Amino acid sequence: MPRPHHRLNLYAVPADPDHVPPDPKGSLAWEEMVHQGIICDSGVAGPQAHLLVPGGFGRLRIDAPGGRTVFANRIGGFSVSCVSCGVGLARQLSDTITRWRGGGAGRLECPKCGAATELPNVETRPEIALGSFALEVRDVQSLDLTEAGTEMVRGILCADFRLVLSRG
Repeated sequence: MPRPHHRLNLYAVPADPDHVPPDPKGSLAWEEMVHQGIICDSGVAGPQAHLLVPGGFGRLRIDAPGGRTVFANRIGGFSVSCVSCGVGLARQLSDTITRWRGGGAGRLECPKCGAATELPNVETRPEIALGSFALEVRDVQSLDLTEAGTEMVRGILCADFRLVLSRG
């Protein structure tokens, strides 16, 4: 069973759950981060790491699981309620994610009132992001990216993205 850690990680996940960038480490944005001293070629934080994350970070890592997955803080489960009637939908969320990961529809439906929400739009606590690819910024000292860091990550991902927090 996972245990909480003092380390915080950020996942930058493309807004389109099926988007995988063509060559993250070969992108101009990755090369520019190496050139500026933000990271080394391997992704280990460099002396200018604070230009990506206020206070710095430990490592920038590519997470490409080879299929659809949920990027999130997995400690403690997720809470989700119907936006129309408020009924809890944790079990339905789990079933919907399982179907989606297998290539099926990603539509969460409330068994009580019938309201439906597409999986990428479901609001959970803690937040989740769905995708086939993410940049993991490990051991962050802040819960956000700098403005320049946001543009660099967008350049690596070749897409807009969501940030989600993970412990450990």
